[in-house]
Amino acid sequence: MSDYMQEISIDTQPESVSLDGTEIILKQMKKNVCKIYKKNGSYGTGFFCKIPFLNKTDLPVLITNNHVLNEKEIDNNQTIELEINGKAKTIKIENSRKKFTDKI
Repeated sequence: MSDYMQEISIDTQPESVSLDGTEIILKQMKKNVCKIYKKNGSYGTGFFCKIPFLNKTDLPVLITNNHVLNEKEIDNNQTIELEINGKAKTIKIENSRKKFTDKI
């Protein structure tokens, strides 16, 4: 065996690991993830979160990639159709809200 290789032994009966904390986090994340329907018939995903320094109100912020919603799709008075927790929602983009996009 070379200096760079080691023999690894894998137990056939690994110890059980509690996923209680992970399951709680995943359930909370699932409540915040949404499916965003685009005007061209395709869709993407996003999620809602609160960003205290951007958001002085208690409203959540929608985060997604630029290829899902670009600067033209978040213009004033546009609407976004999405599904969250199995329910269809329509969001109207208002000029008073901050909008950020990055073409990367």
